Amino acid sequence: MSVVPITVYVKANSKADLNRRLAAGKTVVGTQYRQLDTVTWPFSEMMPDGTVVKVFSTEDPDGVPYAKAYGTWDKRKGRVK
Repeated sequence: MSVVPITVYVKANSKADLNRRLAAGKTVVGTQYRQLDTVTWPFSEMMPDGTVVKVFSTEDPDGVPYAKAYGTWDKRKGRVK
């Protein structure tokens, strides 16, 4: 049985910008939008390996993010690939 990875959205200019912030030790939080609520995940050992990361910089008028880049969380390397 395979496990479906979670998907989080993170506000950044690009994946490279996100990885620079992570490498600099900045606290970065991703938001998982679920049917009835939202959950925030810090990019750390707590975030499951293989989490789908959608990078956005703009939202629609209702606050829904427009993803412009995609990647997956590599827990071992501490970056989005």
